[in-house]
Amino acid sequence: MKKKISLILIVLSLLGGCGYSNTELPIEAEGVNNITNPNNNLSQGIDYKFVNQNVFAPKCIRCHSNAGGNKGGINLESYAQVKQNIAKIQDAVIVQQFMPPAGPLTEDLRGILSQWIDKGLPETSTDPISPPPVNPPPVNPPPSPQPENPPPPDQITYNYDYVHKTIFRPYCIRCHSNAGGNVEDVNLETYNSVRSNLKKVEKFVNRGYMPPSGPLDFELISRLNKWISLGAPL
Repeated sequence: MKKKISLILIVLSLLGGCGYSNTELPIEAEGVNNITNPNNNLSQGIDYKFVNQNVFAPKCIRCHSNAGGNKGGINLESYAQVKQNIAKIQDAVIVQQFMPPAGPLTEDLRGILSQWIDKGLPETSTDPISPPPVNPPPVNPPPSPQPENPPPPDQITYNYDYVHKTIFRPYCIRCHSNAGGNVEDVNLETYNSVRSNLKKVEKFVNRGYMPPSGPLDFELISRLNKWISLGAPL
């Protein structure tokens, strides 16, 4: 009887030594740059669904939707609406990179968007995804009007015609006009529209947020502020 008990104890002790460690294996990191792929398979082609999940839905729809007020008169909730506005998207997101307002897309996301545009905006695709280009090919936007040479400070007449010729027309009208989509619902084509948006103009120009291509030089900012301080005369 004692021999049986001893044998049982030996077997139990051996079994106890076979337990697995509770240490968990490290969890693998998510895909490169957290790019969402619905099938977790990078061989899936870049199509509208892929670009929408990674670019439009997380980065654009908040403002460019019915719920977001269709900022700039642009809605990006459907494939047809994206296709209709693709030239503006390409210019604002890839070329000038002033959209989204929170900051430019990452290089990888710009590459995905650029590759999709180059492929002809396929709505569905089974082609494999190739790596995004390091530097998306430049797109030549239409040239902006060149500012006129400003007169010496003591010869300046601070009126709307002066600031329109030297500031609004060369630096602002391209985006803030009917033809440019009135970005952020701001139109600066006329004296009245400038007056109605004057606080926004003063705020964003003085803080260096606008124009998207880079802040105005100190002299132009000073002259704009001088005009505003005089009551923005016509």
